[in-house]
Amino acid sequence: MTQWTILLFSLYGVLHGQVNGFSTENECCQDGKDRALDGQDCTDLPLISSSTSSSSNTCKITQEQCCAAAVGDRLCDNGIEMATYQGACERPFFQGEFWETQISKMCCDCCVIGLITLSQGSSCEIQGLMMDRKCSYTAKACCENNTVAETEPSTTAPVTVMPQASTTVEPQPGSGTCTDSKCSHLCEGNGVCACLGGYQLQEDGVNCEDVDECLTGSHNCVFGQVCINMLGSFQCQTQISCNTGYELNDYRTCQDIDECTLGTHNCGPNFLCTNTQGSFYCSHKRRCSDGWIPDAAGSCIENKLPVEHECCQNGKDWALGGQDCTYLPLISSSHPCRITQEQCCAAVVGDRLCDNGIEAAKRQGACEMPFFQGEFWETQISKMCCDCCMLGLITASWGSSCEFQGLFLFSICSYTAKACCDKTTKAEIDPNTNAPVTVMPQASTTVEPQPGSGTCTDSKCSQLCDGYGMCACLGGYQLQEDGVNCEDVDECLTGSHNCVFGQVCINMLGSFQCQTQISCNTGYELKDYKKCQDIDECTLGTHNCGPNFLCTNTQGSFYCSHKRRCSDGFIQDAAGSCIDVNECVAHTSTCLPGQTCMNTVGSYTCRRNTYTCGRGYHLTKDGTLCEDVDECRTGNKCGDHVCINLVGTYRCECKIGFIRNGATKQCEDIDECRYYSGGLCAHVCDNTQGSYQCSCATGFKLSHDGRSCDDVNECAANPCSQLCANTHGSYQCYCRRGYQLSDIDGITCEDIDECALPAGRHGCSYSCSNAPGSFYCTCPPTGYTITHNGHTCQDIDECAIGTHTCSVSETCFNILGGFRCLSLACPQSFRKAGQGKDASGNGRCVKLACQPNNVGCHLSPIHFLSHTSISLPSFRDFRGPQEIVFLRTVAAANPVPVSGATDVYFNILVTDDQFSFDVIRRSHHGMLVGVVRQVKPIFGPRDLELQVFISEFWF
Repeated sequence: MTQWTILLFSLYGVLHGQVNGFSTENECCQDGKDRALDGQDCTDLPLISSSTSSSSNTCKITQEQCCAAAVGDRLCDNGIEMATYQGACERPFFQGEFWETQISKMCCDCCVIGLITLSQGSSCEIQGLMMDRKCSYTAKACCENNTVAETEPSTTAPVTVMPQASTTVEPQPGSGTCTDSKCSHLCEGNGVCACLGGYQLQEDGVNCEDVDECLTGSHNCVFGQVCINMLGSFQCQTQISCNTGYELNDYRTCQDIDECTLGTHNCGPNFLCTNTQGSFYCSHKRRCSDGWIPDAAGSCIENKLPVEHECCQNGKDWALGGQDCTYLPLISSSHPCRITQEQCCAAVVGDRLCDNGIEAAKRQGACEMPFFQGEFWETQISKMCCDCCMLGLITASWGSSCEFQGLFLFSICSYTAKACCDKTTKAEIDPNTNAPVTVMPQASTTVEPQPGSGTCTDSKCSQLCDGYGMCACLGGYQLQEDGVNCEDVDECLTGSHNCVFGQVCINMLGSFQCQTQISCNTGYELKDYKKCQDIDECTLGTHNCGPNFLCTNTQGSFYCSHKRRCSDGFIQDAAGSCIDVNECVAHTSTCLPGQTCMNTVGSYTCRRNTYTCGRGYHLTKDGTLCEDVDECRTGNKCGDHVCINLVGTYRCECKIGFIRNGATKQCEDIDECRYYSGGLCAHVCDNTQGSYQCSCATGFKLSHDGRSCDDVNECAANPCSQLCANTHGSYQCYCRRGYQLSDIDGITCEDIDECALPAGRHGCSYSCSNAPGSFYCTCPPTGYTITHNGHTCQDIDECAIGTHTCSVSETCFNILGGFRCLSLACPQSFRKAGQGKDASGNGRCVKLACQPNNVGCHLSPIHFLSHTSISLPSFRDFRGPQEIVFLRTVAAANPVPVSGATDVYFNILVTDDQFSFDVIRRSHHGMLVGVVRQVKPIFGPRDLELQVFISEFWF
C-alpha cells in the first residue's frame, strides 16, 4: 500500500505596535510572573521600569499583582489536587504561611463542592451562593472536568481480577449492529451482546448480572480462606479468627450471633432489640414517620437538615456580625453545608476588606501596608484591591481602554481595576458627575506642546492631555520642563501641606499624610515620630541604685536588687549581711495546735505536745483532749465520690462504674472490658474512668448504639479515579476497559496504549491512533475507506462509483488509493477495434489494409495491438517471482512438434531498466499460455510500460 504524506506548515506573524500604554505593563506583568515561578517574594520585587513616576507606579502595581496571581494559582492548584486525590481539606495538609494555606484550603473546599454537586447529579452552575469568584470558578471547573471524564464515549467497563470470559446470546429480532446496540457491557461486531469476565448475560440478551463465584463454587480459595464475592470477581480472605459478635461456622466462615434471639442483649423493657451484623442496637418501641427521628426521651422530632442556601446565608450573617469565620456554629452535619458556610462567610469578609482598599485608593491614592489595620492576610487583601483600583484610575486618566487584555491578574484584581476605571471614565464624560475627592486639591500645570505635535490622538503625555495637545498632571504632581513627564510634589518640603501643630507631615506619591504626634509615658522616648521606645536607665546610668545594689532594666522603668543573695531562713540587713530569721517570733501559727515552735539557725522545728491520739482522732486546740477527725472535711479522701464520716474513721460511697476496695477504702475503677470480655463492644473495648468506650477497626465506624461497628463505605468519598467496590472493612479500585490500575498508588487508572502493544494486537491494517481508554484505526487520507469492522482499509473504486474526473474520450482505471485516466492512441496503419462507445474502451488496435507502396506495412508481422492496464501492489516482503498476467491462446500445447500445427512464442520487447519482469510459456488445459511474472521488487508509486510480443509459427 502506497501512502503520500504532505506536511503543511502554517506561519502566523504578529506585528506589535505601540497603540497604548499597556505594552510596558505586559513586560512588568511577565516579570512578576517569572519571579513568582522562581519562588521569589512578591512583596520585595525590584523596579524594572525607568519611565515616569506615574507609569513606574503602574508598572510596580502590575508587577506585584501578576506575581501574586501566579503564586495564588499555584496554591489553588495544590488545593484542587488535594480535593481530587484525597478528598480532605484540613489546614495541616498544606504547607506555608497562614495566608498561603488559606488559599489552598479555599480552593480545596470549593473543588469538593463541585465534586459533590457532580456526584448528586446536579447542574454544575452553582447559582444563588454568594461565594468568592475564585471559589465559584473552582467549584464549576472541578464539576465540569469530572463530568467530561465520566461521559467520555470511549470509556468502557473496568478490567477485573478474573480472566475475561464472555457469554454471548443472539440478539432479539429487529436489533441492528453495534451502532444502535443497547448492550450493557460489550457488543460483538454482528450486534451480539457479551459480558465482561465475572458476569453472565441475562435472558433478555442485553443486560449482564454478577456471577457469585463463592455460591457457584467456581472460586479457587483453599482451606483456611473465606471466599468474598465482589462485582465481577471474588476475593480469598485468610480466616484466622472471628471478631466479637461472630462465631466460626464449619471452620470456614464467621457467622453473626443473633443476640436478640438468644436473649443476650441488654436492651431495657421500653426498647426493641434489632440484630445487626456482629452486634445489635436498641431502639424506642415508638416508631417515627419518615422525616422524623426519636429524641432521648422517645418523642418524635423533625429531622431537618439545612440546604446549601441556608448554610450560605448563615455564613454571611456570621461575617456581617463581625464574627470569626474559623469559629462558625455547627448547624448541620453535612460536609457540603460546612464548606458552603465557611466560603460564604470568607467571601463577605473579603469584600469588606477589598472595599477598604478601594476607598483608600480613591481617597488618598496610596496603598502601603501600614495604612490598613488587621492581620497580615487582611491587609494583603486590602492592599491588593487598593493597588488594582489605582491601576484602573491611572488607566482612565490616560484615556486608555478599561479592558485589561494580556495581563495575568487575579480575577478579583481585574474586576476591581475595571470597575474603578469604568466609574472614573463615566465620571469624566458625564457632566453631572463630580471628580473624586483627595486629601490634596487638584492642581494641574500645563505647558505648551513642542512645535509639530498634534492633538491628544498622538500625545505622549505621561498622565493627562487636555484635548488640545497640552499635557497636564494629576493632583500632587507637577509638569517637568520637557512638557510631557510628571514628577511628584513634596508637600512636606515645599510647605504646601495643611498639617497642624502636633502632627507630622509624611510625603507620598501624589499626596501626603498628616500623622498625629503622640507623647510617650515616663520611661519611654519617641523614635522616628512613629512609636515609643523603652529608655534603658541602667545602660545610660540615670538610675538611683546604691553601690551594693544591681540595676535591672524593665519596660518603662528599672529596679534595684542586693548584690549578695541570702539563703532561705536568712534575711539581709541594712549593711548587706545575712542574719537568721526567728520564724517562731516573725510568723504566727507556724506550728499546728498541740505543737510547740522551736527556732533553729536558718529554720525551725515543731515539737508535738506530750498527748497522743489514736487513728481517726486528733488533739483539741488546747491540746488536752482527743476528738474525732472528720476526714470528709480535712481532705479529699474519696475524690469525686461521696464521703461519709464515721466515729474514728470514714466510708466512701462509690459512683456507678467504681467498686470500693475494703483494704484501702478507696473507690477503684471497674474494668468492664476485662470483666465482660467480648460482650460489650463489637471490635475494640477501651476502659475509661467509671465506664468504657468502644472503637472499631480500620474500615469500620461506630454505630449509633455506641457498641456495634458498621462497615464504612469508603467509595462514597471517591478514593478511586474511576470505579470503586466497597468490601468488608476496606475497598477495591477498578478501571474501565482500556485502562489499568497504577502499580504505584493502586487507585489511579492509567490509559493503556493499545497501539504500543506487540504488532497485530490492535488489528489495524494501516495506522493505529491511541485514545483515552481505547484506540481507533485510520486509513490514508484519500483513496481508502475504513470497513465496517473498524480495522481494515478498503480501496475506493472511483471508476465504479463515478467519482473520477476522466473525460469521455478517456478510460478510467482504478488503482489502489486512486485512479488514472487513460487515453489510447493507435499507431499509423492501425485503428481502434469496434465503433462508437466501444472503440474508446476496448484497448485494442487492428491493422488496416496496407497501401501498395507501404513496404514496411506489408513486412510487419503485427496484426493487432492489445493494451492492458494493471495496478500492482508493492510487495514489502518479496520472496520470489509473482505471476501477474496470463496470456491465453487457442493453440494446442503439443509435447513434440506436429506437422501443420501452430506454435506460439512470447517475448518481452520493452520493460523497465531493472528488468523486473519475464515471460514463460506454460500448458494449461491442453492450451498454450504465456505467464508474465514479476521477478524483482518494485516500489511505487510509478508507471511502467511492458511490451510483450506474441508470434505464431506453423510447422
